[in-house]
Amino acid sequence: MSKELDCFLGLCYRAQEILIDFIKEDCDYLFFNAFSFSNFGEGLSPIEQIFYAQYMINYALTNPQYMDFEVQEHIRVGKKEYIADFVVYSRTDRIKGRFKLKHLKRPLIIELDGKEFHSSKEQMNYDYERENALKLAGYDVIRFTGSQVYNNPQKCIDDTFEYVYKAEAK
Repeated sequence: MSKELDCFLGLCYRAQEILIDFIKEDCDYLFFNAFSFSNFGEGLSPIEQIFYAQYMINYALTNPQYMDFEVQEHIRVGKKEYIADFVVYSRTDRIKGRFKLKHLKRPLIIELDGKEFHSSKEQMNYDYERENALKLAGYDVIRFTGSQVYNNPQKCIDDTFEYVYKAEAK
């Protein structure tokens, strides 16, 4: 079995479903052949896989609306290091018929909170402290629950794009 197939089969069912629906309905054959599953979803939780799958489909279909999107980004704030689920540093803007990469003044961290890991009182306190530290360090933060991502990943991506395209850029 190929590494790409192994990676695809290692994704959660919902992420596989999103990608298969894309392939059946809207897939550009050349894009799909160029798209590598070799590291897709590696090290991500199921809701992160779902969000990332939906993002990749949106990137393929809505180009040139593009966000510079980092996955599992390590961020140091003082003596603490945090791992952000996703971080957006820049976007493309259409200016006089051309596309220009514009960096966000405040990078956007996208956090996905699954019930299993983010519902205890202790974890919620940690999440709030972490979010405050990241905001004080110059980041914006947007959060989605696991249920939001699982039930309507497209809305989560739409909300993220809306946030990014309303954010100030340099």
